[in-house]
Amino acid sequence: MAPPTDYSQSDVCNMSFMWCKLAGASKKKLPRDVPPGHLAVTVGDGGRRFVIKANYLNQPVFRQLLDEAYEYHGLNKAGPLAIPCDEHLFRDIIHLLDGGLDVCQLT
Repeated sequence: MAPPTDYSQSDVCNMSFMWCKLAGASKKKLPRDVPPGHLAVTVGDGGRRFVIKANYLNQPVFRQLLDEAYEYHGLNKAGPLAIPCDEHLFRDIIHLLDGGLDVCQLT
């Protein structure tokens, strides 16, 4: 069963907390390269690490990526939040969001 795709801000915070808890982050300090308001994710088959703004999780494109991560890994994934997405596509999405563009306008 797929998770709901209409997330509230509290749902996104709860998902972030759940991923941190599953990764064991509650017992460890955050890495120094992850500033407040950001989180680290791994992307693609190679597991390339990205540090992204936490508010990106509210974007519809990230909701889709979170749904895909849930379908791919389920809730039993240990470690950091892993996004099953092509690394180049992910980099393009981040670049567009950093520029203030609505990624949904591209579809």
